[in-house]
Order: sequence, then C-alpha cells, then structure tokens
Amino acid sequence: MKKIKKILNFYKQVREFCNKKNIVLMFDECTSGFRSCYGGLHLKHKIIPDIAIFGKALGNGYAINAIIGKKEVMESVNNTFISSTFWTERIGSVAGLEILKLMKKTESWKIISKIGSKIKLNWTKLAKENSIKLKVHGIDSLPGFYFESQNHNLYKTYVSQEMIKKKIIAPNIVYNCINYTKKVVDDYFDNLNNIFKMIKKCEDEKENIHNILETNEAITGIRNK
Repeated sequence: MKKIKKILNFYKQVREFCNKKNIVLMFDECTSGFRSCYGGLHLKHKIIPDIAIFGKALGNGYAINAIIGKKEVMESVNNTFISSTFWTERIGSVAGLEILKLMKKTESWKIISKIGSKIKLNWTKLAKENSIKLKVHGIDSLPGFYFESQNHNLYKTYVSQEMIKKKIIAPNIVYNCINYTKKVVDDYFDNLNNIFKMIKKCEDEKENIHNILETNEAITGIRNK
C-alpha cells in the first residue's frame, strides 16, 4: 500500500509539473486499460492526462488501438497530416465497440481483479510452503511475481517450459480473463507446486537449473539475432 501511494504521489507531481510548464501529459494505458475499472487507471486514481492510449483488452484479440484526449490537445491534429495504410479497416473498430458493451455489462474488471487477488495469495502461500523467496507485485487484475534469487530469469524460463508441457502458457505474470474458473486456477497451482519444489532443490544446490532446462534462457532485452 505504501508503494502504491508513493507511485501515485509521483504521478501527481508529474501532472503538476506538466501543468506548470504547459507540457502535454500522455499515459500509455494499452495494458492497464479496463483492468481495474471501466476505462484507464487514471480514472480510478483521478490523475487525468491530456492524452491516453488504449489497446489489448479494448479489442479482446482484435487489432485495435484508441487515442483519447482533451479537446484542445486532440484538435491540434488539424494542423498536421495523418495517413494510414489500413485507414479504412473497420474490423478492429467494430470489435472494440462491441467489447466495450460486453465489459460494461459483465463488469469484467471486477471479475479479473477478484481472480488476481486470489492468485496473489496463493503464490505467497505456495512460496512459503516450499521455502522460496518470492516477491509478488502488480495490480490484482495483472499480477506477477519475482524470484528473489540471482537465478530469477532461469527459474522464470523453467516455469514457462514446464507449464507449456501441461498446455498452460504462464511465465511469471498472469493476464487474467473472466474465463479463469476455479478449476483452471487450481490446475495451474497444482503444476506450479511441483515446479516450485524443483526450484527449491536448485536453490539448495541439490539440483542445477542448467541441467533441467531444455531450452535457452528467456531473453530479457532486445533480441540481437
């Protein structure tokens, strides 16, 4: 909670600075949008940008982005020129409008936040049971965890490797959706428990993570090949 307050205070200071210097403030809500409320996080925390950008959840798989903003800022586009190869493409726009209706009707952000809250608690519980140092982070609707170990990235790679074998795509972050039923979540944690047990052996040097990885370590930066 203290960390969240610190972050929000930072954003408030940025907003105040932009007001003072007459700078346009833009928020990238492509990932955070519609995950904590019906719109962007800026609505929930009442820190309003001049421009906000949305995507991902807005199209539910369809290719769509949206840019919204204050009238005086958005109208500046009339002083320039914008073109697009897919200018007349309408599938994404139609999908986005329908998704907005469905999200509002189901209040999907409440459902995925509730799921994520349980996932966070289970991560913490499972880590404690296996004596693994784990740092849980992120908003409830988009939770993640970090192994407090120098081998974090190797362990993350191992988690993905073993989960894929069970037909589950899950590294160390979960993009919650409303179809994550109790059974889906329980199956995930049953498999994760076995993975954590092996990671514990690696931490205790009873096993070597390099010997059980069947793939290259996950790339954390820009690909160079």
